[in-house]
Amino acid sequence: MSHTSKENVALRCHIDPSLVFVIPNAIDPSQFSPDPDNVSPNDTVNIVVMMRLVWRKGTHLLVELIPDVCRCFPYVHFIVCGDGPNRLALEEMRDRHRLQDRVELLGAVPHCDVPGILTRGHIFLNTSLTEAFCIAILEAVACGLRVVSTKVGGVPEILPRHMLQFAEPNVKALLDCISGVISSVRHANRSSSAIAAFHRDVSAMYSWHDVARRTGRVYDAARLQPQLRFGERLCSLANLGPVAGPVAIVVHVVQFLMLALARVCRPAHVIELAPDFSLHRTRRARVKPLPLRASFHDAFGGKESDARLFVGGVW
Repeated sequence: MSHTSKENVALRCHIDPSLVFVIPNAIDPSQFSPDPDNVSPNDTVNIVVMMRLVWRKGTHLLVELIPDVCRCFPYVHFIVCGDGPNRLALEEMRDRHRLQDRVELLGAVPHCDVPGILTRGHIFLNTSLTEAFCIAILEAVACGLRVVSTKVGGVPEILPRHMLQFAEPNVKALLDCISGVISSVRHANRSSSAIAAFHRDVSAMYSWHDVARRTGRVYDAARLQPQLRFGERLCSLANLGPVAGPVAIVVHVVQFLMLALARVCRPAHVIELAPDFSLHRTRRARVKPLPLRASFHDAFGGKESDARLFVGGVW
């Protein structure tokens, strides 16, 4: 989903990076759209936190950050969505600092209710310690929210800086960053045109149609590659390492034997073939097959905007 994930896969699995393609997540813009009438009483700034309440998501940072923000900005209100083993720490923090009227703990929220919660907010806060992509950030920006996030994993790749502000994963850096965004949001003119621009830009950058097109090109490229023989596949798996290699070989041999048994029990000629739901043949004929070792720019259809989107966050 990001170039950071691509690097991790290539290093951990000893795979040629040219064989790993980057295809991001996407959102449905019809479900996540801003509410132009989102005007809080008394100029209140609502900060939305939406994540699994576990250590990996930086809940310990959140426990220390919320009291500091509430002390510095008496007009800030937190809306925390999510559940997990660290929820008790947030409840204790809220009781200890007497923030029951300023911190909402909504618990687990059905995905269908997420847009309604996001449209109540002005800022989206992400405190993750590691993150491959974070689709929740896209959903928040599509609803017109400004985002403050830790600079980890693939997060710096997904959006330009005017939509997303970064901080190092520590309380002081997060407090400094979110303080500037709070002041900006409170005094800026949150016009409907500016909010609509956020929604329009994210919808254009992360479309499911584009993701499907990119995925189809990669699968078509893999389908056209010559198939390795059984012995060649085992030799290729042996190169994964002294531990992963033998494990992968055993798994592959077991799968091979199970497939052979399945073919004996149910021969191929008695299996009904699935209908071909591919694109019209005349249209497919115009699609040039993608070389498997092509660059990600080619995998994305050669569009400058697509390539620009995934070059380590540089626009």
